[in-house]
Amino acid sequence: MKSDYSDIIDKKRPEHDNDDFSIRHPKMDILDRAKIFASFDALRGFDEEIDKENILYAPYIYLSEDEKQLLDQVILIIDERIEKREEVRGRITYFIADGRSKDTGTVMEVSGVIKKLDKINGTIKIGDDIILVKNIYDINLEDHKDEI
Repeated sequence: MKSDYSDIIDKKRPEHDNDDFSIRHPKMDILDRAKIFASFDALRGFDEEIDKENILYAPYIYLSEDEKQLLDQVILIIDERIEKREEVRGRITYFIADGRSKDTGTVMEVSGVIKKLDKINGTIKIGDDIILVKNIYDINLEDHKDEI
């Protein structure tokens, strides 16, 4: 039994022109052939794990006392607006620890409607994200710049 394919390696691809085989099995165009293999993922979650390794980690930035006071003022404005049931839209820049160390992680930014300020747990909900207030670097409110 041969296993090196030497008997067929130099043969050309069979050609079928308007015969019974070509009618039943028309030649597939290259884009359709590519679609067959495009959805194949041999290792589910592998691409996501690789993407995690491409994240640029940054050191935690400690805010100055002035920056903390300014952030506290913005949080008070948010609290007042939410208590009045007004819509508060803004952009929050915050830090997420990478799990290896509390001082390294990524800086993220999220925009949307600030829905809730939880003073007991120290969190802010913006859109579907819940952020720890202690990890917030900056909050920019869309319609309340004159108050800060």
